[in-house]
This record gives sequence, structure tokens and C-alpha cells, in this order.
Amino acid sequence: SRRRHTRYIGDWSSDVCSSDLLSNSDISGTVNTTSANTYTITYTYTDQAGNKADPITRSVIVKDLTKPTINLKGENPLILGINEDYVEPGATYSDNVDGSGNLSNSDISGTVNTTSADTYTITYTYTDQAGNKADPVTRSVIVKDLTKPTINLKGENPLILGINEDYVE
Repeated sequence: SRRRHTRYIGDWSSDVCSSDLLSNSDISGTVNTTSANTYTITYTYTDQAGNKADPITRSVIVKDLTKPTINLKGENPLILGINEDYVEPGATYSDNVDGSGNLSNSDISGTVNTTSADTYTITYTYTDQAGNKADPVTRSVIVKDLTKPTINLKGENPLILGINEDYVE
């Protein structure tokens, strides 16, 4: 009995009478790896006896698999005095397909209460158009008392004492 053996088409094909590598003329279609899309490659094969294999196709899906990155603008940590206004410095994203830009307010979460001394965390996130999520980045906002104390003298300045008089604060 004659059995036909077919191996993984796309690398090579064989049958009972021959074992040939597919040539470029047996493969049609192109794949553009710089553009996310689905591409079709068609494989055909005719053996030395003229027998044609049924064509087979392969879908090649090119997609963006690289996650974007986030870069903070301004200082981290950001230190504010009590009752100072907090102005969000923002952050940017960089992506291999979407390019770069500023994060929108919806990509920034967290609150800062400048009336209360504490450390607050602001979190920045970004998801590119292909659904790849950047690693979240955080900024610490430290609200603390930055007002230097003042010293007020009681009494006269200069204070004039006579020789051998007691000095009392």
C-alpha cells in the first residue's frame, strides 16, 4: 500500500517518492513586520510526478507586544509646604507604535491634601492602543511644615547693663 506523508508545510513537504524543500515560488504572500495587521501566506506544492497538494494558508498576525514607558515631569519626591498649592507636574508616555505624549488626567490618580502634613502617593498609568500597559510609576508628594521659626526678643535691644549688674533673661 502506498502511504503519503506530509510534514509541516511552510518549512518543507514530502511524499512517498520525494523529499523537497519548498521553494520561494511555492510560497505566496508578504508579511510587513512594521505594521500591525493580519497577513495571509499561501503554500502550494507540486511533486516531481506533477501531483499538486491542496494549497494551505497560514495567518501571520503582526501585533504590538511592547509595553510603553512612563517618565515623570518634575521632582520625585515633590516637597510642599503646608497650605502651598499643589500643581500636578504631569508625566509623559513613550511607545514604539503610538509615539509619545503627555498623560491625560484620567491616567493620573491620587490626591494631595496640603492642609495636612503627610506623604501622598500619585500614580501614573498608561495603556497603548494595542492594549499594552506601562508599568505604573508613582510620585511621592511630601507635605510638611517648611516655615522657619522666628525669634522675637523681649525687652530692649540693645540691653544696657552696668558693670556688676545681674543679667536676667
